[in-house]
Amino acid sequence: MKTEQIIEEREDSVKMKMRFKRFLSGFMAVATLASVIIQPVAVSASELEPEEIPFEQQYEEMYAEIEYAEEERLEKIQFERNCPKAFLMVMTGKRH
Repeated sequence: MKTEQIIEEREDSVKMKMRFKRFLSGFMAVATLASVIIQPVAVSASELEPEEIPFEQQYEEMYAEIEYAEEERLEKIQFERNCPKAFLMVMTGKRH
């Protein structure tokens, strides 16, 4: 009787190990499939979209460039008024 009981316990132990291995295998398969689905979603969600510059800031930058160009134009006009024509011809290589 004792031997039969030991054999039964061993068989039960082996069956439990097999069930656990089967469960673990199934769990790992599900985890693998889940990671295949979730990983691309997580990566795409982590990518940052370029930060859009507010219109007001763009306007300020463009206005600053326009002001700079206008200042350059006024300086050129002032320079042309104050310099003798001969000097301008020599410096620019143009005849006015």
